[in-house]
Amino acid sequence: MIFRLFAKRMIARKKTFAIVAVGILLACTTLSGSVMYFESLRNLALDYTFSTIDSKYLDIKLRARERPVTKQKYDFLVGEINQNAVDPLSKIVSDPFFGVKTWTFLPYSSSYSNFACDKENSHVENCQRYFFSYLEGFEDNIELISGDYPKNFNFSNDSEIEVIVSREESEKLNNLQVGSTKIIYPYWEDEIQEITIRVSGIYDRAKKNSDFWEFYDINFAQQDSTFSFAGFLIPRDSLTLGLGEVFPEMGAEFYWDFKFDTNVVHSHDSQEILDVTEEAKTKLSQ
Repeated sequence: MIFRLFAKRMIARKKTFAIVAVGILLACTTLSGSVMYFESLRNLALDYTFSTIDSKYLDIKLRARERPVTKQKYDFLVGEINQNAVDPLSKIVSDPFFGVKTWTFLPYSSSYSNFACDKENSHVENCQRYFFSYLEGFEDNIELISGDYPKNFNFSNDSEIEVIVSREESEKLNNLQVGSTKIIYPYWEDEIQEITIRVSGIYDRAKKNSDFWEFYDINFAQQDSTFSFAGFLIPRDSLTLGLGEVFPEMGAEFYWDFKFDTNVVHSHDSQEILDVTEEAKTKLSQ
């Protein structure tokens, strides 16, 4: 009954209804056009701003330190940062490069007097410094030229930790070969004062992903005029279930780098990115 009455009134006033319908349509069209126009202006302004800034300054970098590097500590820290920063940013920007670098190890016991190093003698063994690193996805970014990938290190069963080194660093470390062993020492005081590494493989950098190695060089390849640094790549479990248990006083630095692609980030994303980073800072600093 109500529908029939409504239909009769609409037919009787069809001209008025048509005018109202056209008006609503025009209003919606004008509004949507205005939204698109101003969104385009914002995108043009954002593109111009991006064009005036070096792309490396647009990348988003997250840093954290932790000690000790046990599995429990590692999982908690990475889980918190993934939840509060990495996952929200990955939806807008990209998946980050991720890696961990341990504190420095020495070629001699820290109880010995330090050898005076300078630029001229930085190549001698006493001026060498070492660190262990885990890089997420490193297997896809190297070419193993000899040997095998390192096995997981279990501190209760294994006396040596397997590592892989780059060709350049193997030559720098007195021509380390597959199967070579070397005793190194933590620079800090700990329960155990030495560990033996065994080289399980030697690699070259794969050229297909320059961004990955740029991330490594910026954060891991330390450039120092008085010391010569070498990094040993290990699996994640060798870090958390191995080194973290052997050296309970050892700390490590954690790195997340997001490559900022200006072609996929739009104006409406920019404020969300700022909100995510500020919220992550607040939560992670508590």
